[in-house]
Amino acid sequence: MTFTFSRYRATQNYMAASHKEHPDHLITVFINNGFPMHVPCPDPINLSDERTLEHLKLFYQLNLFEQGPVRALVPKTLASVDIVELIRGRVAGRRIETLPLGFDGNREVMYFNNTLGLKGSTAIVEQLWRKGVYRCRKPDCCCSNNENMLEAQESTDRCLNMVMGWNGSVASVIILAPTLLSMAAMVVWPAVAVKVCSSTGLL
Repeated sequence: MTFTFSRYRATQNYMAASHKEHPDHLITVFINNGFPMHVPCPDPINLSDERTLEHLKLFYQLNLFEQGPVRALVPKTLASVDIVELIRGRVAGRRIETLPLGFDGNREVMYFNNTLGLKGSTAIVEQLWRKGVYRCRKPDCCCSNNENMLEAQESTDRCLNMVMGWNGSVASVIILAPTLLSMAAMVVWPAVAVKVCSSTGLL
């Protein structure tokens, strides 16, 4: 119980510190339609995709850390990052679109895992702003009417949902483990039986 509480406190302490550093903007993030995280974010003007995704990835990793050993028992990994409707500020609704983060196998998360590939790009930040995911916490937000943003926001009630999918390699190992152990036993057991019988004089 103490260990779980410590993990929870670590996440909350970092969230509080981030609120002080970035008081004006936020992105609401869900992981697999779970509980909302209202992530404080830097001013989106002149903000790079690389820095934005690194910032979001930190809170994603903190959330996984908070889950503790249970997380290791579930063979799931991040499959995509979707823009979804935000219902009443606390529920993830229907999917609007998926962030184009590049495919790694069948998972569209390549640039989330390796943000260096987005160095110098601002397309993701502009998409998050335009779709209403990147939100101002104050009515007089400095970027609400800023000409540096390509377009006005379509909405102000959207968020991100980090969709988890089955990790194929881990799931395969879990599924095949009983079969492999049975085959190993079939190979090893006759040799062990012969050796035991020989040592006891039964053969």
